[in-house]
Amino acid sequence: MHKNKQGYIFSIETGHLQNLIGASPELLVKKEGNIVTINPLAGSRKQTFNEVKDADLAKELLNSEKDLHEHKIVVDYMCEKLHPYLSDIEFNKRPMILYTDTMIHLSTVITGKLKNDTMNALDLAELLHPTPAICGEPQKQTLAFIQETEPFKRGLYTGLVGYMDSNGDGEWVITIRCAEINNEDVTLFAGAGIVNSSLPDSEFNEISAKFTTMLDAMGLKEN
Repeated sequence: MHKNKQGYIFSIETGHLQNLIGASPELLVKKEGNIVTINPLAGSRKQTFNEVKDADLAKELLNSEKDLHEHKIVVDYMCEKLHPYLSDIEFNKRPMILYTDTMIHLSTVITGKLKNDTMNALDLAELLHPTPAICGEPQKQTLAFIQETEPFKRGLYTGLVGYMDSNGDGEWVITIRCAEINNEDVTLFAGAGIVNSSLPDSEFNEISAKFTTMLDAMGLKEN
């Protein structure tokens, strides 16, 4: 897992010979004193590791109506959820580019100050989770659709992992780019945000690219 310098690395024992491991790129929430930071990612391309091509892909992302719409859904949700609890909310009005080891993402950093000093990092994580990036919007309807339609159980995928100290400060990330290890069996998870203008082949390629993070980390090759 040392290969992924941008991710939040975790390994959690979940039972006898069972572990959850991952390298999530997505900070759900960080609390330091009364300062709160959120960093939603939505809208992605696979890195080519060619400087010119990746610059073109980043420019394409920044001008993609589909990806900007997908990203805005998540940012708007975050701000709406946080507004009653934070003051001085600030964020970049247009998404920035974030490079991970394998992907190029649209990124927005949201910061604010807690109005209520009794809220801790886990309270904030529970307030925001599940985000539209992993559950959809409007939440109630899309959650019901996912539960009826997805042909597998997510288990710990798209859950939360993190820490909190005795002062209520901490960091929580979403368990994406992860794998469940059961004895000698390994199950990898990845996904993509779907909007009206999504193209099936494009989304399939994005998901395949996201698997590369975990495959590379475990020294495996995609067939």
